[in-house]
Amino acid sequence: MNTELKVSRRADPSALELSEHPSYEQLTPGQRRAYLEWIAAGRDDADPADRALGYVLLAFYGLERRILIDGDPDPAILDEVMRLMHRYGVTDASCPLRSYFLQLLHVGGWRLGAPFYRSIWPDLLQVDGDRPDADGMRMVLANLYELGEPLHWTVAYRVALIDENSRRSTVTSRVREQFWELFHQRFEEQHPGGIVLQAAKQEAVMACQPANPAVLQLAIQQRRLSQLEWRFPNVLGLRRQFKKLPEIWNSCVQDLSGFSRARGSKKQGITAAVAAWKALPGALQDLDEHPVRLAMNELLAEAPTENSFPVVPVGDIAAIHEIPMRDKLTVGQLSKLGESLAAVGWFMTPNPAFVSVALSWDQEVAIYPRGHWEVPEPQIPAVVRLLFLATALAAADGVVTDREVELFESHVGHELRSERDWKHLRATQAVLRRDYNLAVRALPQIARSIPLRSRSHVFRGLVHTAATDGEIGPDEIKVLRRIQKLLTLPEGTLDELLGKDKAFSEVVVVPPSGIADAGEAIPPRQAGSNQVVPGLKLDRDRLEALKKETHEVITMLAEVMSEEESSAAMVEEKSAIPHSPAAQAGVRVDEGWMLTLDRRYRGALGELVRQEEVPCEVFERIASKHLLMPDDLLSAVNSWSDECLGDFLLERSDVVRVYLDLLPPHLRISRSIPLQSAA
Repeated sequence: MNTELKVSRRADPSALELSEHPSYEQLTPGQRRAYLEWIAAGRDDADPADRALGYVLLAFYGLERRILIDGDPDPAILDEVMRLMHRYGVTDASCPLRSYFLQLLHVGGWRLGAPFYRSIWPDLLQVDGDRPDADGMRMVLANLYELGEPLHWTVAYRVALIDENSRRSTVTSRVREQFWELFHQRFEEQHPGGIVLQAAKQEAVMACQPANPAVLQLAIQQRRLSQLEWRFPNVLGLRRQFKKLPEIWNSCVQDLSGFSRARGSKKQGITAAVAAWKALPGALQDLDEHPVRLAMNELLAEAPTENSFPVVPVGDIAAIHEIPMRDKLTVGQLSKLGESLAAVGWFMTPNPAFVSVALSWDQEVAIYPRGHWEVPEPQIPAVVRLLFLATALAAADGVVTDREVELFESHVGHELRSERDWKHLRATQAVLRRDYNLAVRALPQIARSIPLRSRSHVFRGLVHTAATDGEIGPDEIKVLRRIQKLLTLPEGTLDELLGKDKAFSEVVVVPPSGIADAGEAIPPRQAGSNQVVPGLKLDRDRLEALKKETHEVITMLAEVMSEEESSAAMVEEKSAIPHSPAAQAGVRVDEGWMLTLDRRYRGALGELVRQEEVPCEVFERIASKHLLMPDDLLSAVNSWSDECLGDFLLERSDVVRVYLDLLPPHLRISRSIPLQSAA
């Protein structure tokens, strides 16, 4: 710096403008004033953006000369270079000064010894970002070699980045974090603990290109060109030790390409987020970060609890899955929700796979964590179905008491083999305790799914359940008669059980108020039955008999699940009703599930259930063909299905939609049968 050059008394605003390649001699007096004031203030500004880079470069020239020409070993010089680089935005990839600053830091750090250089080059690589300097990487590798330190994956990543065999792709920038993580995993798999580096026999030689042309001229004049070049171990020159790095790199690009496309898509919402998560390689799929799980965590954080189980409206779960709001969710929709939650570590009860009942949008369900690969034991679906049937009976008088719950648990306890099994049961109990009517609404679905050969035995078991406390009230009789009808059993089945079956000899049937004295047995036992009427105490033999009966019922209900899952044809009742054309397509009008429908409508229904959507004109032709009015057919079928299937089977708008999810499983294959004209 020539101290004889003129300096003005103050710097005017225009003095802040300066070219990017200045010299002190070329500055105006006002610019010199601005530069000297900045130096005196510690080379700092309240707002670095106000300082032209020319001033920063001018200060850098002086620091560069002290390191390259004077050989000054003071580490404070490098600290100042680093500070200026970060303070004045030189780290920006678009800044023309970045390469000069990084080169000087690498060279200066190397000259101060291997330990010192090791302490600063991680910061320099961070500044390099996605554009690492090849010369800088050579020096870093040489430093690791001299220190005997294995190659870490973070450095290996940058070696692969500059390798000509590594694919250039937007994947590396669009999903950078996932790319780093996957590269890290695969590098550690192939090189546990890192790569022990080797060096070529011939050293590497690198010449420095000073930012200040005057430094190069001075080195030539003073014959110090050797100070602008240095030698170090040529680790990068031994290419074979890095052969696997481009392969790892390219495999990461390939396996993340789908995820990158999903992230780059304009689609928004949970569906798009789930699609992106599924596109991740399996090694990166963290369930805790699954979009559905994150949304469920927020929902459950504010949810009320019942017996420690969070309960939420099923519509809120459907909304998370972007299902539009509707009055009811079909069994198919509920099954998809259950599968989605199970995939991210949650169980939902009632499980639609156990009880095929449609739920209203605001119906509460219980949610609880699912263990790793945890699935219910084979008997659990049957126990849950029995719970629904027992709850419908217990709720006949409008309340389910704790005693009734305890009795049920004592009957099924021998079927529950672990705490996990009990959790399944009690989560369902939590929902039913908040809404007993759910069990009542599920009666048609459970009843129609029981094979005909098992219905009388299941019904007998339910009568035993109702009689657990030694008596059967009028409300329970009413529910039992409804179940009897839903099971298509003969009308006198219940009366015959109570009047003739010795198993119920001790049971008192309580008549409706005002008809008989409380506790009178109805109907009376037949003479000669050797009836012994002890008190209402449940002795051990009776409890053991009830457990045995319960086990048999659960076994039969488990068979229901087996038949549904295999889509086996249900055993059919015999009938003299002639087959309609629908029977030729595999939909018989005399099947058990349809027998509670007025026979006038069965033929038309047999044709309608062959397709999910029926054009209105075809619907009208089917009705006419069977001598029915369209409105009458729609009303009759929906009234019947609401009672027996749990929801309306038909919905008319621009087409007539048939909710096949309400039908027995073996009929759901009829979606693929094309509906021909009924003309």
